Amino acid sequence: MGVWVLVRTYFVDIYRITGHSMEPTLLDGDYVLVWKSAYGYPIFDFFFSYSAHSAQPAQGKKFLVGFQQIERGDIVMCNMPIYQHTRIVKRCTRIPGDVIDISAIEKSGKTNKLPYRGQILASHIDSLSILERRIMWHYYSNILQKDKRINFQFPQSFYYLTGDNPISSTDSRTWGAIPQDHISGKVILILISRDSNGIIRKNRFLQKVL
Repeated sequence: MGVWVLVRTYFVDIYRITGHSMEPTLLDGDYVLVWKSAYGYPIFDFFFSYSAHSAQPAQGKKFLVGFQQIERGDIVMCNMPIYQHTRIVKRCTRIPGDVIDISAIEKSGKTNKLPYRGQILASHIDSLSILERRIMWHYYSNILQKDKRINFQFPQSFYYLTGDNPISSTDSRTWGAIPQDHISGKVILILISRDSNGIIRKNRFLQKVL
C-alpha cells in the first residue's frame, strides 16, 4: 500500500476525463495515465506534501529536475488557479516568450508575451496591460498592492492552456496564464474508456495521447 501511495503521489496517476473540453482528442469517460514526474517537483513539496503542486506560486523554490521541459502541444494536468484541489486536463498552446494576442478576448487591441522565470517587470501599475493584470491578480496581489511602482522578478514561468474544443472549454482565456508549479503532470496514455452508458470503447484501449 505504501509503494502504491508513493507511485500515485509522485510518479503516475489515473485521471477520468469529464466533459467535452478536450474533444476530439479526449472524450468524456476516458481514463488517462498522467506522468506526474515528467516536469519535476518543487523540492519542499516533493518531501513534505502529498499535494506536489500548491495553490500558490513556488516563489523561487528550486525544482527537482524533470525528464523534459513543458512544450507547446503537450496535454497536461494542472491545478485550477481559482478553485484549490481541483484538477483539470488541457493542452499547452503557448509557452514562455510566446506572444499572446488578447484583442480578441477583451477587445483591448493589445498583445503581450508570457513571462519566463527570472524575467523582470518594471512598470507603473496603471500602465500594466490587461494580460499582466490577469496573470498576477491572483498570485501576486499582495506584492502589487504595496507600491504602484514595481520592479518584480517572476519566480517561475507561465503557460497558456486551452481545450481542444474551445466552444466547451473554460481555460486560460478565462483565468489567464498558469504558473509552472500548477502543472502537475503530462497526459501520455488512454488506459480505458467508457461512454455515458458504461459501454467500453474498445478502439481507445491503451491509445497514446498526442
